[in-house]
Amino acid sequence: MDKCDYVLIDDDPIIHASWTFVAKSKGKVVRCYAKANEFIQEIGMYHKETPIYIDSNLGENVRGEIVAKNIHEKGFENIYLATGYNPEEFTQMPWIKAVVGKEPPFLFERL
Repeated sequence: MDKCDYVLIDDDPIIHASWTFVAKSKGKVVRCYAKANEFIQEIGMYHKETPIYIDSNLGENVRGEIVAKNIHEKGFENIYLATGYNPEEFTQMPWIKAVVGKEPPFLFERL
């Protein structure tokens, strides 16, 4: 397995660019996927502890919270919904560790 600190599943290329830029500046490795099925095809490459950040709206009527449940059923537990929506809109989803914003979680980490 390659070293990977974070996984991001989001259909917005600007978010990918932002996360990748910040990751590089912080010495982190982030893998970005535009489509959930691309990640699912490669899921065996990742440790079950890898933090996974998923956008709620992945386009093409794909909901990140449903993808998150599928990923959780495969044994992953560090799953975050990274969205601009109000966290209160996402209740009763025990497979999601937290609802967070779109900024990289490592943005304010020191080297």
